[in-house]
Amino acid sequence: MAVLAALNANRDQFLEWCDSGIDFHDSRIIIPSVESDTEASKPPSANDDPLQWYIQTETVSLLHHSLETLFRLYTGLADARHWIDPLVALADRSRDLPDQVRKQVIDITVDDMRSTVSHLLLAQPVADDAPEFVAVVDNLAAILKVLAARWIKNRQSFNAIKHGLLVSQSNAVLSVGPVGEDLVDVGYGPSIAFLTHTNWQKQPVGSNKSEKVRDWSVETHWIRFGESSKILATACVLIDSLWSIAVARWSPSDDAEMRQAFIDPSKFSASDLGANDNDPPALDMTRPVFTEKKPN
Repeated sequence: MAVLAALNANRDQFLEWCDSGIDFHDSRIIIPSVESDTEASKPPSANDDPLQWYIQTETVSLLHHSLETLFRLYTGLADARHWIDPLVALADRSRDLPDQVRKQVIDITVDDMRSTVSHLLLAQPVADDAPEFVAVVDNLAAILKVLAARWIKNRQSFNAIKHGLLVSQSNAVLSVGPVGEDLVDVGYGPSIAFLTHTNWQKQPVGSNKSEKVRDWSVETHWIRFGESSKILATACVLIDSLWSIAVARWSPSDDAEMRQAFIDPSKFSASDLGANDNDPPALDMTRPVFTEKKPN
C-alpha cells in the first residue's frame, strides 16, 4: 500500500524514470512500456492510463483482501472451540460473511463486544474491570466497527473487479450547489467505475406479476490513499494478533510469553482511521442505467 501511495503521489517522476532509465549499480534499466504515446502499443483496455489503473484497482484489492481476512478470522474465532477452527475460519467460503460481520460487529454495541474482543485480541478470557483496560477494549471494538462498516460498504467494488463487471478507471467529478450559483466539488480525484445490480425482485403489487426485475447501476468509488493506507496497516496488525493468539491458545507449548497480547492498543484509535488532509471527500456515487426483466 505504501508503494502504491508513493506511485500515485510521484507518478510523473516514476514515468520519467521509466522512459529515461534508472541506474542500478553498473547497469541502466529502461522500462519504455509503462506509458506510450503510440496507440498501437497500448494494451487492449478501456483505460488510457495503465499505471494509474493499476494503482487504483490494486489499492481496492489490497484493502478488500485485508479486511475480508480480518473478519473471516474474527467471526470464525468468536465461537472457536478447537485448534482447527482458525483454519476453518479462513477456508470456509460457504459462510455468509457479510451476515456474520453484521451480527458479530455492526449490529451489536461496543459493550457487548468487550468479552470477545478482550479474548481474541488481548488474550484475556474475561474483560478486566479496571477502567484503563475497559477503555482499551472499547477502543479496539470501535476500530473493528469502523473497519467492518468500510468493508460492508465497499466490498462491491472488489467483487466487480474480481468478476470482471466492466470496471474502468474514472475521472468523474461530482459537483453540487444551488441553481445559478458556483458549484462545489464533493467527489473528485482517482476513482474507479463499475457495474452493479440489485437482487431479483417480484414486480410491485398491481403490476405484471409474471416478471421479476433487477436494477443495474454504475457505481463510482473515489479512492482515498491516505485513509486506505491507515486502514490496511491497522487491519494487518489486528490479523497478526488474532492469528498469533489463536495459534498460541491451542499450542502445546506452556511458554507464558506466547499467551500475551501481540498488539499495542495505545498505538491505535478509531479516530485515526479517517482521511489525510489531502485526501478527497469520502463519497460514492450511484447512477442508474437500466432495469432488467425476466419471466417469474
